Amino acid sequence: HEYARLQGAKGDVEFEGERLRADRKELFFSLHTDDNHADCILRPCVVFLSETKPRAENWEALEPHQYLAWRAYDSKKVYALDSLPSKKLRDAYALESKRTPKQQIAPPPPVKRKREEREARAGVGALSHDE
Repeated sequence: HEYARLQGAKGDVEFEGERLRADRKELFFSLHTDDNHADCILRPCVVFLSETKPRAENWEALEPHQYLAWRAYDSKKVYALDSLPSKKLRDAYALESKRTPKQQIAPPPPVKRKREEREARAGVGALSHDE
């Protein structure tokens, strides 16, 4: 991460023992000014805060101009939002999470199979034990 290098980090930034990787729709919570993607500046956007690690369907459910932050960085290290190391960072996150309404990212609707669609249109389905 380029900010860690600016702070003097010698190697790659790690998270949970592995080299840090971020989704293209991921933003990191921090206490300093970030240079964000032009989408964030040129258009209104929504940033969801999550204290749990997002699943694949959470990322897929994001619409254009929606982003997700579930981790923060402080100097040379990255932390999950539920395990922030300093009081200053925890207080800043608590303030931001109060200002940001809690929004759930709904997973995409399940894909119906062709047979289920035909049965639904015809009113036909699996028989119950009563039939």
